[in-house]
Amino acid sequence: MRLFSYHDKSNKKSIGVLCKKDSDEFVDVCATDASIPADLGSLIAMDPDLGLAKGALSNPNAIIKNLSDIEFDILIDRPGKIVCMGLNYADHAKEGVMRDLSTQVFLCADQALLPLTTLLS
Repeated sequence: MRLFSYHDKSNKKSIGVLCKKDSDEFVDVCATDASIPADLGSLIAMDPDLGLAKGALSNPNAIIKNLSDIEFDILIDRPGKIVCMGLNYADHAKEGVMRDLSTQVFLCADQALLPLTTLLS
């Protein structure tokens, strides 16, 4: 399940789940199920197994929207803990997904919680 936080053109916050890999369509889980909070951190605290989001995704009456109509937000507004793997040690990189050390990613602390689209622009 590929979850994300977003807001629409009216600035309404919500949580989305991609319908399929590489799809432009997603299910607005909050609009599909009004009991789901619009904050992903709150949803995880309330429902750690994400059963409500899974239910919204499989709902035949799910509210489907298009990615072109939204802007991505920070995934979790106030994360309790951020764990990062330093790629400055080759052994750490070999354990992780970045096996090619020729590409390095650096983020400053004030950028670490920005939406990905902000960092890429």
